[in-house]
Amino acid sequence: MYCPSCGKELADEDRFCRFCGRATGPAGATPNPATTPPGNAVTVRNVYEGKNTVVVGLLIFFVGLFILMGSCVAGVNGGDNSWPLGIGALLSISGLIIYLVGRFKHWYHAE
Repeated sequence: MYCPSCGKELADEDRFCRFCGRATGPAGATPNPATTPPGNAVTVRNVYEGKNTVVVGLLIFFVGLFILMGSCVAGVNGGDNSWPLGIGALLSISGLIIYLVGRFKHWYHAE
């Protein structure tokens, strides 16, 4: 069999010309996904799933940690540190939870 576009010789089972890329069979010769054997199925995974969540979680955790450290220093120097301590603790715990969720998503989708 010869390519209808470039005229190069092809094997009879070729559906596309390996030289020019043009389809060698009739226009409707594309494979039907319903009849394609499962051995030829390709699974595409997003290996970066959860990476943004990990970064955001770490960022929130460290911001909360810095607020906690600052409020502890202010408390040592005699300042009122009740509300910054609460905010710092809340941010640190929230950041840690978001980080763990992101790690789980990344681990689950990387398998």
